[in-house]
Amino acid sequence: MSTYSYVVDIIENNNNLLDVIVEVQGNAPESILNDIPVIQTYKQLLSFIKKHPFHSILFVKRKSNELIVKRIIELLNEYEVTSNITVLEGMEDADTNKEAYVTFFNGVKTFITGMYPQHFHHTKMKHLLVKDQSEISHDLKTRLLYSSNINSSLLLPEAPTALEELESWFGLAQISLQEKENQHYNVVIKEKANIHTKEVVVLSFHTFTENPSVKEGDNEIFLTIDTVDDYLSFSATVRHTELTGTLRIMHILPHIKDECMWSHKSVCSLRSGTRLAVGQPNVLQSPVCYSIGKEELTNKPIASVFDREFSKAFILSGCHTCRALPDCPSCIKMAPQTEEKKHYCSIRQTLPFVTEFITIRNILKSFFYGQQRFVSPSETVAFSTKVKKLFYDKESTREKALSSQLYFLFSWKEDVYLYIKRTMKFYKINNLLATYLEGKMLGETEKEIQAYIQDKHNWSLEIYEQFNEKATLFTQKVGLS
Repeated sequence: MSTYSYVVDIIENNNNLLDVIVEVQGNAPESILNDIPVIQTYKQLLSFIKKHPFHSILFVKRKSNELIVKRIIELLNEYEVTSNITVLEGMEDADTNKEAYVTFFNGVKTFITGMYPQHFHHTKMKHLLVKDQSEISHDLKTRLLYSSNINSSLLLPEAPTALEELESWFGLAQISLQEKENQHYNVVIKEKANIHTKEVVVLSFHTFTENPSVKEGDNEIFLTIDTVDDYLSFSATVRHTELTGTLRIMHILPHIKDECMWSHKSVCSLRSGTRLAVGQPNVLQSPVCYSIGKEELTNKPIASVFDREFSKAFILSGCHTCRALPDCPSCIKMAPQTEEKKHYCSIRQTLPFVTEFITIRNILKSFFYGQQRFVSPSETVAFSTKVKKLFYDKESTREKALSSQLYFLFSWKEDVYLYIKRTMKFYKINNLLATYLEGKMLGETEKEIQAYIQDKHNWSLEIYEQFNEKATLFTQKVGLS
């Protein structure tokens, strides 16, 4: 049997995160090269090494990855993986002075909202919240690390005695959420030898709606939906958006804690273990669904702990008879019957638009990101919904759902914009092109769109054909046809 030397290099990318690169030294057949997997987790890396016990594994260690290499070697020893392991000193990375804390703060926002990209659901734990590290045994720490993504973060609900001296047993960054006063928090991020602080504001949805305050300086705002008043204010906002096809900036820029519970059920990461809270039932003084006691993790597989709970709870919940079942996340099926849950279920059943509302919010949030200083909270963005058409307002389509998942159209001030979901790019377009594209979204035929535009603008066939040619060229250019 031929043996090979695999070089494992863990390098820092432009996002301040780590990429695991595995290469074979010398010449190797195609079958060996094709056998190298994409590695994003500790488990994947250990599995790859276990699969090649007779080959040499060469780790390249440098300042940017030495902590990760150390953890990998410790995991190999803990799990008694016997392989020919060598650690080589590599060339140091260039000092780019990149602001890594921005990447990790963006991760904190994702952790709080639960709005993880779909592919994160298959890459193990990204964020771990631990109430008291001193109560976590060495064995449990090892298992949690093994079940995590290499680019993960450890969160603490309060400030430790000295963040600089915090034991770095998990994550690229260690982050504490420190409560101040007047609903302000400090997010303190330790990455490598650097410590950064970012202030955020936490408000209930009802309080914020009654007293909108988007312009809190540079502070980001997180909204909680925990009380009956919060649910009523949220449902009123969703209903108004659907009926009018408008959304004010004040309802776009803030983040909603556990926003994932209102999105499509595919966004729910509870059963995939993407985020986990050990012994900590609250985040930002608000309950979370992904909390679990350390006793429950001690003798049970981490990957399936919520799966077992879900199976039991789903049978008892009665959710299988609910008409909103296709859109509901796992956490609601596991939640006990409370007044708040009744309001949640009522919104899901009577306002199916809520899922689309969350999608629209996040598209517009990405458009306005970084522009807080240049927009007014009272400014309005307009778009089409099932009951309100903005561009293609043909009578027979006014109650027709927008079927396209490829793009989204909206207007702000005097301009019209097109968002391509596949490329996540925005284009400024004219009203005529928006009318044409919305007709497509409504499932209208080319002849129906032609008749509508010609009639609305009193165009001749020749003028329409010239327009149609330009519209076709544009859609081809941006990848819509």
